[in-house]
Amino acid sequence: MATTPIQKAPHHALTADESEKTAVQTAAPLQELTPTDAPRQKWYQWFSPSDTPEERRLIMKLDGLIMVFVFLAYWAKVLDSSATSAAYVSGMKEDLKLYGNELNYLNTTYMVGFITLQIPLTVLMTRFSATYFIPGADLI
Repeated sequence: MATTPIQKAPHHALTADESEKTAVQTAAPLQELTPTDAPRQKWYQWFSPSDTPEERRLIMKLDGLIMVFVFLAYWAKVLDSSATSAAYVSGMKEDLKLYGNELNYLNTTYMVGFITLQIPLTVLMTRFSATYFIPGADLI
């Protein structure tokens, strides 16, 4: 792959002439910049080329553990949602005195809060220990 040099724009420095109090521009010489020849990492590349086999096993174990937890949390959410729908048609509407679209409003409120808090909670997760934060966020 041929690389073409990139020319850097001239740098303009302002200097004041003492006798005339005028500013003149002096241009620095052009410098040629070339892109680095380091290979780019593919978006699907899982490991860094410098990772040892032990590090790769550790990464796979951690990813598997996280995926199991995410799967179980999502499954519990879907199970709870389907149980609520089944209970609603089986008499929960009368027991809770829900009328019209009140259940839909409650579900919409939950989803708006869920979607709105995703980014702030993701930022907070970098500040706190994941050991306590992930289960705590799931309970909220």
